[in-house]
Amino acid sequence: MLYNTYVHVKKQAKSTIFLEIVLIWRCFSVNVCALSDFQAGIPVHIDNVVEKDIERGRAHFQIDTCAPHIGAVGQMLRLAEQEHGIILAPQIEFLPFHGQSPVRTCTLNQGWLAVAMGIAKNRVPNCRIHLFYVDLKMQDLEMLAHKLYGKMQEVYNYYEVHLEFNEFRKRIRRGMDACGKLRREAADFAAAGAKYSLNTGNDIALVIGREYILNPGVYDSHVGRLLRDKGLAGIPAYLLDIEYDPAYNYIYWRNAHQIATVAAAAAKGGVHQIVRHSGLKELFREREEGGKRVLPLVQVSTFLCGPDSVTNPLVEELAACRTNKAA
Repeated sequence: MLYNTYVHVKKQAKSTIFLEIVLIWRCFSVNVCALSDFQAGIPVHIDNVVEKDIERGRAHFQIDTCAPHIGAVGQMLRLAEQEHGIILAPQIEFLPFHGQSPVRTCTLNQGWLAVAMGIAKNRVPNCRIHLFYVDLKMQDLEMLAHKLYGKMQEVYNYYEVHLEFNEFRKRIRRGMDACGKLRREAADFAAAGAKYSLNTGNDIALVIGREYILNPGVYDSHVGRLLRDKGLAGIPAYLLDIEYDPAYNYIYWRNAHQIATVAAAAAKGGVHQIVRHSGLKELFREREEGGKRVLPLVQVSTFLCGPDSVTNPLVEELAACRTNKAA
């Protein structure tokens, strides 16, 4: 779900189209590409950021910034230098949310894709990059389909593909349904793993932090390995489908709002009250109400992350002395 991810859509005559997704944007690639079959018969291949992308991207920054930002630049350079048709770069402005929070993405503040595109075009002036903005906060599927349909026409025109809007809308619906199914299956898997850990005499820990440092890959914090050494099964908070606490609607970023909500609930022994997934809700209820000690809460942070630098003091206050930190 997390990393800088490009989807290569290949065609014999016109080579390759790349779709870049950063952090949560991989869910977007699943929605719009692989699962919604937006490519209309054009084969898709996914390319992830690699260590060399980060090493190369670092040379273009004279200020501190997060590793995924650096990696996005290196990856865009690598792909721009390869033979390609179009590099499609959707910059997500808002993430899915039910409520009144701003739910911005942190990458928008950095001009993430615009920076990567500018550097790539400076190096490869004739590369073809299609940058556009996407709002996933809107709940109206019809409106979302209309927005995306117009922005995808440059791609379809280039590959000489004609797709009627009604068919495009159906594909977006299938993609959204499949993404929801994927998230439910991930939650089912987490619940089963946590239940097994408890049944075998071990404990569980709720891990809060930015997604990219909680997943296997080039940005991995390896917190899972540390927890296993202590007999704990870690449950990443980003897997939780929760009711967001309106007390933190003022927080600018969606993910930071989620972290604050989970930290506040854990401090009061009320994680089970905000979780929607029935299996995880029951598991947390049993653990919080029947456990001999409070539910372990682990915060994983990086000082180079903009949202973390702003929200860490709030999280520390909410979690008080109960938080074990890994950085």
